[in-house]
Amino acid sequence: MHNNLDENNISNLIYKKILNRLTPQEESVLESWLQTEENRILYDRITNPENILAKAKNYDLLRNQFESKRKRPVIRTFKRVIRIAAILLIPLALSYWIFVERFGTESVKNIPYSSICSNEALPSLILNNGEKMEITSRNKEEITKAGIIIKDTSDVIVCELVSPSEKTDEPKMIEIVTPAAKRMTITLLDGTRVMLNSNSKIRFPGKFSKNSREVYAEGELFFEVSRNFEKPFIVNINDTKVTVLGTSFNVRAYPGENSVKTTLCTGKVLFSAENISLNLAPGEQSVYQNIEKTAEKHLVDVYEYTAWKDGMTYFNNKSLSDIMYNLSMWYGFEYVFDNPDAGNESFTVEVSRDISLDKIVELINNTNTVKIFIKKDMKVHIK
Repeated sequence: MHNNLDENNISNLIYKKILNRLTPQEESVLESWLQTEENRILYDRITNPENILAKAKNYDLLRNQFESKRKRPVIRTFKRVIRIAAILLIPLALSYWIFVERFGTESVKNIPYSSICSNEALPSLILNNGEKMEITSRNKEEITKAGIIIKDTSDVIVCELVSPSEKTDEPKMIEIVTPAAKRMTITLLDGTRVMLNSNSKIRFPGKFSKNSREVYAEGELFFEVSRNFEKPFIVNINDTKVTVLGTSFNVRAYPGENSVKTTLCTGKVLFSAENISLNLAPGEQSVYQNIEKTAEKHLVDVYEYTAWKDGMTYFNNKSLSDIMYNLSMWYGFEYVFDNPDAGNESFTVEVSRDISLDKIVELINNTNTVKIFIKKDMKVHIK
């Protein structure tokens, strides 16, 4: 008989339930409302710990609907999560949530795109024994023991590999991984400087062998290789290799892509795969197709493929399909083309990587050729 409670009333009850402040009478009303399967599913979704935490993190997005704004403390335990989220999710916000969950909307307005981006993770270090740690100043002592010195964490994390001393346990191999929205620079023992784009990896020995300098890469990386004619520098990507003596170049080979792209800025490199060998000159790019096992090279605008290392996002007459894919790699969000034809629209965009996703979406929407928005599923939709 209580199933027709309006959203404001039921949200008050759920709010008090989270805080464990229901009176016996209110508990009875809520239990009666929960007898309907639809209401039970909705309640379970709202009170799910992960959803509560997600909504707590999005508190600022709903601040105009809240009575007051409070600073969130650091979340450390499950009970603390419930407590903080309960304080933040006041009844009016819960009413909004219930309405959206039940009835849905074409788009969720006033929700910054930053709220749906997965960009809070930090670059990490993986040692030979499988031990993993975030590369932050608070782990400085442990990271130093691994032979890596953190130089800067203000913008791009900058690290330097140091020669192992008698007091330092030298790991056989070191792996560095960057998540979405993070870049990192590591200087190897030979002086080679490597920049990792988001969602990338590099694995290298704590000390190079006498005859070569060999590393293993995945994702997108830019190399400035220290010149050494006696010890070639070799980058292994999938089943391919890039061999250099001293040069600067960019490689891109994300797991979900069907190609390995090597773009040369200075010097010379040799790209090789099974039965394939290509010498590249500055301004040339080799494109190796993983499935077809074929490769070709051509002249390109180097800046288009290396702007990321300078903190820029640059698309030169690229399809919206390519643009959304690359933006999702950097900002860490999910997207859906409601209208597949929209993916064929082309745009030229050049902005700083520090700019918010909201601004980029605004630039594209202002062309009035496509519409980009967030739906209740908290995904970016394009039509």
